[in-house]
Amino acid sequence: MKKVLFIYSKRRLKGRNRSLHIDWVDDCKNDVIVKFWGQGFGNQSKKGLLKVITSFNPDYIYLTIRKRYEGWLFDLTSIKVPKIFVEVDTWNYNAKDLWYKQFDHVYCRSPIWKTQFASYNKMMPSEKQFHRRIRNLESWKDVPQLRWSISKKHICRNPNINRKKVYFIGKYTSQTGLYEDRRFMKKTMSDVITCFQRLQYKKYFNLLKSAKALICPTETGLGHFVPGKIFEYAASGAAILTNCDFDLINMPEIEGFVIRYENLEDLRYKIKNVDFSKYYGALVPLMLENTHSKRYKKLFI
Repeated sequence: MKKVLFIYSKRRLKGRNRSLHIDWVDDCKNDVIVKFWGQGFGNQSKKGLLKVITSFNPDYIYLTIRKRYEGWLFDLTSIKVPKIFVEVDTWNYNAKDLWYKQFDHVYCRSPIWKTQFASYNKMMPSEKQFHRRIRNLESWKDVPQLRWSISKKHICRNPNINRKKVYFIGKYTSQTGLYEDRRFMKKTMSDVITCFQRLQYKKYFNLLKSAKALICPTETGLGHFVPGKIFEYAASGAAILTNCDFDLINMPEIEGFVIRYENLEDLRYKIKNVDFSKYYGALVPLMLENTHSKRYKKLFI
């Protein structure tokens, strides 16, 4: 079995987003032995890291989400263990930044964004920062992708259960003004869509599995992209209404199993007129091929 030293922040091990970033550790325990080190895990000096490396003898060091390390993690260039980094927040950083040179392998979650759909609005901090972020996104287009994946435990094996409402679960407020269409959707479509912004881990997945349909919009002020939660939605067995372009994540096979909408008027029409039951469980077989264990086994073995 391979050994992986996962450098991370201990306080980030809990919360809803652990499903995307942490659950793979449990799912891969039959193939990979993982040990955590970093902020909150004891001595986080370079001497502390070298001591852990000597005792654990990892085959790889794994890190993800650059902002998790700002302010405390030293440069790892001199550490000779192969180092893998996976970036999520590609709009915040330029792929050619020297910071990434310390890693042997760098991946990103979203290699392509449709930045021609980006739009600046006065809620964003500054127009200069907006354009900098757009340039950052362009820099990632040739970086290898590590696709999102899903834990087996979240895949609904009985999709034809009693399903209740149509939900949108995701951000619709932001100090950076990224979600204008989502805010308008919440304001004008509360009669047909129930919106939730932040939910704890267990409640979030229970709600997904109780949904008749889930809304998965692509819009932000930084352009169009495919959210990682599409895997969580697909695993729930619910119908999915979306305007995402799945070519952006190299998974066009999703297209035939979702309900596509063009705008909010079209979304309202389809919520009222489409038979969602025809889509229940449609993407479950595909999600069984995109589990954490299959994804990370290829990364480390």
